[in-house]
Amino acid sequence: MTFLRRKDAPKLPGSKRPAILVGAFAAIGGILFGYDTASISGVVAMDAWIKTMATNTDANGDPVVTTGQISLVVSILSAGTFLGTLTTTPNIHLLIGGQVHCYRRLWVIGLVADGV
Repeated sequence: MTFLRRKDAPKLPGSKRPAILVGAFAAIGGILFGYDTASISGVVAMDAWIKTMATNTDANGDPVVTTGQISLVVSILSAGTFLGTLTTTPNIHLLIGGQVHCYRRLWVIGLVADGV
């Protein structure tokens, strides 16, 4: 991307790797958040789910899911992913080795911050 740099700009020493890693980490987080949101909205929009879970009907007799029920489903699914990652994280060293303690702590802090 040298075409974006000014001709008179000084070349600074350093590595581009940290910036690339941070960008990749943020992109993966965005993809996972979008996937989670799409999955939840897909479940809420399914006709079979609406017919099964609806407790009210509209004037035409069609089943209607209230906003309270939808918010409860969203909360339960989000809590499930949160608790699933919290229970998986302490056991990840069995899968990939014992050098993940600092990353595991950072992951748990991020999950707690996301859940709050």
